[in-house]
Amino acid sequence: MILHGNQRGGGQKLAEHVLNDRDNDFVRVVEMRGFMSDDVAGAFHEVEVLARSSTRCKQPFFSLSISPPLDAVIKEDDFIKAIDDAEERLGLTGQSRVVIFHEKPGLDEKERHRHAHAIWSRIDAQTLKAVPLPYTKMKLRKLSRALFVRHDLECPRGLIDRSERDPLNYDLETYQKAKRAGRHPRQLKADIQNAWAQSDSRAAFDQALSQVGLRLSRGNRRGFVVSDSEGEVFSLPRMLDIRTKQVRQRLGTEDALPTLERTQSTFARDLAAKMSEHQDVLKLKRDQERALWRDQRQKILDSQREERAKLKAQIQARALDEAKVRQARFRSGLSYAWDWLRGENARIRKINEEDATRSAARDVAELEAKIRDQQQKRAFWADRHSQRLFKLRDQYLDVAEDRKLYNERSRCQNLTPKQISARSETDRPTSTRTRNWGRNQVPEP
Repeated sequence: MILHGNQRGGGQKLAEHVLNDRDNDFVRVVEMRGFMSDDVAGAFHEVEVLARSSTRCKQPFFSLSISPPLDAVIKEDDFIKAIDDAEERLGLTGQSRVVIFHEKPGLDEKERHRHAHAIWSRIDAQTLKAVPLPYTKMKLRKLSRALFVRHDLECPRGLIDRSERDPLNYDLETYQKAKRAGRHPRQLKADIQNAWAQSDSRAAFDQALSQVGLRLSRGNRRGFVVSDSEGEVFSLPRMLDIRTKQVRQRLGTEDALPTLERTQSTFARDLAAKMSEHQDVLKLKRDQERALWRDQRQKILDSQREERAKLKAQIQARALDEAKVRQARFRSGLSYAWDWLRGENARIRKINEEDATRSAARDVAELEAKIRDQQQKRAFWADRHSQRLFKLRDQYLDVAEDRKLYNERSRCQNLTPKQISARSETDRPTSTRTRNWGRNQVPEP
């Protein structure tokens, strides 16, 4: 299990952080030891008041987070045992502490897990001094390695050798850009010939070409040329298998046509604007998907919280009934005294204690099973949501790449398509891919 701890102040902000139910599906306080207050904020306030009145300590808390691997099933007792071990190694034995469990919502699989927070007071109530905490990182690293061994988990290479820590732990999901299928030369020639066949003027021919993604212009070396969205240029007479004179008879002189550079620049600018519209559509779909997920997630949480409440009520009711059954094993009146004298009550008490221990273990197991089942259900729906968001993200990135390329072409009128592509590859702004996305987060288009 990964342990991360540090000294800190700001008790009220710390309380808000560990009790944050906006970023966690479930927040559960399982232990408060050594405080007069019965709530976390009040307990942390006690520590701050004691620190101000008796010491100059500006960081009266030590906060520890314990995060198991994603595929590990760690019981609550194991978390508490790890916290106890950390307490002993750090020299905080007997200090007041709070233990809180978090269950993350899990839009990203690296966030979808249960982890624990333990916060100790560093102020010794007997000496009224702050407990020194030297070499905390080294101590926690050694304990972390021991916990991986204890629970038969694969230890990360970074814990074995610090030089082997993976610098890509927080990288985005691997993205493989789909290759745009090029138009087959035969199909391209057929499209141009069909546009020529169904038009009887230059305006009609321009319109027919635009419907198949082509533009007519005046070439630098040839009179009439056609260019596509990729910047490729084709001789119109050659594609039509006719002479230039015949093209002039229908379309007029080539001097009236815009230059190839201007046509390509205008075409690229129009395409960039179209890509911007596509980006807006993808953003709208992204927002709709997230709104749908928020509603669905809230329904799941409400249902699961109700299930847990019912289970806890059932466990408490059953525990009360079982306690009554155990108590009924003792006889009353003179019979109780007689049973006490002959040792029968001691035997019954031993049986009751063993029965109570088994019942408590059963209750804890039932609650743990319910928690794991609910985590799996939330993970299933979160995975479906993530897949849809990643699909939208990939579409957005493709459109963003095309938009950037078209913007580049609209500014580079005198460059060939190969030169433009090479320039785009070497001068590519990284903000296209990473501007709106933090590490370990589902990307936002």
